[in-house]
Amino acid sequence: MKLGPGYAAHGRDVDAEPLQYGRDHNLPRLAPEQRRRVTLARQDVLKPGGPSPDLILAQNFSYFALKKRETLKAYFVNCRKSLRPGGVLALDIFGGAGTHKRGVERTDHRDFVFYWEQYGFDPVTHEARCAIHFKPKGRRKVKDVFVCDWRLWTIPEIRDLLREAGFRASHVYWEGGGAVESTWIAMIAAEK
Repeated sequence: MKLGPGYAAHGRDVDAEPLQYGRDHNLPRLAPEQRRRVTLARQDVLKPGGPSPDLILAQNFSYFALKKRETLKAYFVNCRKSLRPGGVLALDIFGGAGTHKRGVERTDHRDFVFYWEQYGFDPVTHEARCAIHFKPKGRRKVKDVFVCDWRLWTIPEIRDLLREAGFRASHVYWEGGGAVESTWIAMIAAEK
């Protein structure tokens, strides 16, 4: 939004809570003219409609909530149809051996501690249950602030589905660029 008046942002979510969070915590950081170029809508991303953007971002592994192959493919088809010619769909993805076992990862910040907990993983369905906990400085730990019940997709599966959905190419970008750790995060960019 800060790039100039020719830019606009459109956010869609089926759940009202994250949309309200964005209105309360992100929009106030923008100037009034910038806020006018932001549209937030409670809408199912599997249904057609909305603007024709240059870029669609599916972040925080949100599409992992789509557990069935045909549902995820329908989402990708809808994204491709929505994009302008030459547009890009960008997805974050994580995986690795660390995502297939129970465990807790702790990250210390100045005012709080962030915990990522893997409750379980089913190797037959590739589904996982994960949670985020926080411990604010000087206060008790707050458990299960966010709980995710996901299908952990692999990079080859995603790239196959993007191809089947009609994207002409996809590219994988690794975080860091070093050796693959037990848990990794990457980005996949698909070109219309």
